[in-house]
Amino acid sequence: MRTRRFASSLLLLCSASVSATALRAQATERFDLLIAGGSVLDGTGRAAQRLDVGIRGDRIVALAPSLPRANATRVINAAGRTVSPGFIDLHAHLEPLLQYPLMESALRQGVTLALGGPDGGSPLPLAPYLDSVRTATIGINVAYLVGHNDVRRAVLGMASRAPTAPELARMRSLVAVAMGQGAFGLSTGLLYLPGTYSSIDEVIALAQVASDSSGIYTSHLRKEGIGLLDGVGEALEIGRRAHIPVVLTHHKAVGQQMWGKSTITLAMVDSARKAGTDVMVDQYPYTATHTGIGVLVPSWAMAGGDAEFRQRLAVPALKDSIMRGIIDNILNDRGGGDLARVQFSRVGWDKSLEGKTLKDWAARRNLAPTPENGAALVLEAMLNGGGNAIYHVLDEQDVRRIMVAPFAMIASDGRISSPGDGHPHPRAYGTFPRVLGEYVRNQKLLPLETAIHKMTQMPAVRLGLTDRGVLRVGAVADVVVFDAATVKDMSTFAEPHQYPVGIETVVVNGAVAVSGGKATGVRAGKVVRRKSGLSSWQFRRRVFIHHRPVPQRLPHVHAVHHLEVIEIGDGACHAQHAVICAGAQGEFVRRAHEECAGVGLESGGGGDESHRCGGVGEGGEWLRAGGVGITRALPLTRSDHAGAYVGRSLLWRVRGEVARWHTLYVHVQVNAIGQWPRQSRSMPLEIGHRASAVAIVAAGVAAWAGIAGGDEGEARRKSHGTRGAGDHHHAILEWLPQRLQRVSREERQLIKE
Repeated sequence: MRTRRFASSLLLLCSASVSATALRAQATERFDLLIAGGSVLDGTGRAAQRLDVGIRGDRIVALAPSLPRANATRVINAAGRTVSPGFIDLHAHLEPLLQYPLMESALRQGVTLALGGPDGGSPLPLAPYLDSVRTATIGINVAYLVGHNDVRRAVLGMASRAPTAPELARMRSLVAVAMGQGAFGLSTGLLYLPGTYSSIDEVIALAQVASDSSGIYTSHLRKEGIGLLDGVGEALEIGRRAHIPVVLTHHKAVGQQMWGKSTITLAMVDSARKAGTDVMVDQYPYTATHTGIGVLVPSWAMAGGDAEFRQRLAVPALKDSIMRGIIDNILNDRGGGDLARVQFSRVGWDKSLEGKTLKDWAARRNLAPTPENGAALVLEAMLNGGGNAIYHVLDEQDVRRIMVAPFAMIASDGRISSPGDGHPHPRAYGTFPRVLGEYVRNQKLLPLETAIHKMTQMPAVRLGLTDRGVLRVGAVADVVVFDAATVKDMSTFAEPHQYPVGIETVVVNGAVAVSGGKATGVRAGKVVRRKSGLSSWQFRRRVFIHHRPVPQRLPHVHAVHHLEVIEIGDGACHAQHAVICAGAQGEFVRRAHEECAGVGLESGGGGDESHRCGGVGEGGEWLRAGGVGITRALPLTRSDHAGAYVGRSLLWRVRGEVARWHTLYVHVQVNAIGQWPRQSRSMPLEIGHRASAVAIVAAGVAAWAGIAGGDEGEARRKSHGTRGAGDHHHAILEWLPQRLQRVSREERQLIKE
């Protein structure tokens, strides 16, 4: 008892000492900016706390009930205000970014990070564009996805057909290069051209590339009206088969026939999540959509581009079919059954139509507002160069139902806008304030802390960002100060170019970009790139396949072949190891494990416990097809593994923005039982960018043994005799066909080629 009392007293003394030390540190710590007296919502969904926020440089360095104001260069009085992380817009159209680099329409909503490249459209190649953005300086932080439509267009143009194997390999290469340049994932717009011509298998093949680089998949569904359930099902299947996190972006139910169907789609998402598919949704808080007027035209009519579209219209029977397709879309899909529901937002060839409806245009022409007349006007618009429109075809109850789903986030789908430029959807100016004012304060649909969570930490986690979307010490200083009692969107469908009220201060990377509700002109935004991980193709990869001495305690094992895959970049290296053991009857038992290269290898040798082969199934499957996992980091200075292995490896690197094939140099060493390698060879292998670790191993061993080497390889195998390394190659080759059943058909084709 006496000992316990002594320990308790000692603990109290230590705690008091630590607290005193912390207080002294706070008393002397300097801040560039201090946000004082606010009600802090940290983004996690927790209730508000009264805290001061101390910022130095671009980081939050202190959070405490009271920080000394005298220590701050600038103090913002946030008494009576809410302080939260900057809002993250997971779906933004950033095309006018270089035209409007301040990005005021997003900034004054409280947005501090926007994700561009949605709906299948993105800059391509990505790296030069990101460099130009970085040079221009911008108002908020931006990140990008790589767009499937642009990838497909670069390879197939507007062709309505499946890609050939080489074409698909090139498409995957484009995705891989973009991921290596910092893209956060792959976006599709399967309703749009030319993505609508793709099959689910094509999308899965590309999504797997993004998955290999720890990216996400966001989908504008193939159908959001009639066919919505099939569209959701397709996206869920892509996520399941590609093993990639999914976002059903701007989730909605289009058209009166589909109103209320969000009950089913949300149940589908919930069921998929319970079954193991990582899927979420985002939405904007409006009952109208926005997209090109061409969405009313059947996609088959647009195959091949504008010239072929015009040729089809010159054929009466085809024109009649196109007209019937447009009429059907007006009645049952985006048209909402009423020409007054289609409102032009941007019409380059007739600015007077901006803000007017299809019904208004018909009246100008003295036409009755019938679907047939509407279809004729749509064709006229397309022949003049198209345009964009707002479609008033959503139901408020679906908007509310989706918003409260626990896996739903807020995103604008808005285009960077500026007063006088077109007649945009009001979401471009008001998405985030509208949620806070209308749905939190007025309708009380969500608690404030939940709404903030959906705007901050949830999207940050989706992007894999741990230092944004939260207010904590060490996080990036992206902060919003707003008045929860007055915050409100002012932009309307009639008068869209209006900034919100109640967003008083916005801090971007530690710099005050909005003060007193007005933009300061400071452009402190940065280009945020995905942190590189395993399978990032801009980095070097070393692949070893070589022998490890057989431990004496494993007499049933005849040979051990050891694979090592290492990727080097960002001052660190990641590695995955696998041991393949050849049994007495040519049977393989295998064990997969992950560890840092050089730990337990340089000193442990082949007899190290961590490298012995176990029984079939022990330790799990050997290197899942579809890519190796990320392992612990090792400093680059140890990446040479001096003394760890016999032989050397050749390095490969992708050079240039786009490569149809990647040449992989594999150094292969194989030996007979208990001997140092007596056969060694380095070879270049052309492997598509999606080649998994399994495919690399298969290709390496196959090439060495002659599968890829023709007669020379066959002669080499015969020359090894029955007890040399050739036997073990034969054992591997007998095992490969079975193992390759778990490798994709396209990878097997690449290995054969």
